[in-house]
Amino acid sequence: MLMDLIKARHSIRKYTNEQITRDNLETILEAGNFAPNAGGGQRSMMVAIHNKELAAHVGKMNMANFDRTHLAGSFVSKEQPSIGIIFCIDKAEIEYFNLGVNPIFRETYRLGDVKLKEKGYFISESCIGCGTCREICPQRCIEEGEPFMISQNHCLHCGNCYENCPVKAIERR
Repeated sequence: MLMDLIKARHSIRKYTNEQITRDNLETILEAGNFAPNAGGGQRSMMVAIHNKELAAHVGKMNMANFDRTHLAGSFVSKEQPSIGIIFCIDKAEIEYFNLGVNPIFRETYRLGDVKLKEKGYFISESCIGCGTCREICPQRCIEEGEPFMISQNHCLHCGNCYENCPVKAIERR
């Protein structure tokens, strides 16, 4: 029933102080993933704040910086705070993939004092230069050399090279 109400899409102008159930919250967040957004990019991220004071504080901060000039019709209710994306990452490893190009593009970033973990595959000195790995690579990211080299920024980590090397010269990190 709740999902039917959400799918009907209507504006809510009055609220109660009653806390919704966890199941209803999860249903609402799931439905939010299907909401339309600019260009159909489905780039939404939602954060639920259960602390009333914190939610009010964040809402006020967001409204103070909310630029209404770019809205269709330039209207957002001043009565209800619009809460944006809120998160804090102190220490993390972030890996960016662009799967829309061939070969793919991959880059790893770090936030804070974090040691990056090496991932993927590399070709050891026992490589005999047969080129099997290069022929089987769907991303064309293996370059000829002594030994052959895997371009980590383009590697999909699919393991085709690892599984098909006749002398097992490819190792997983």
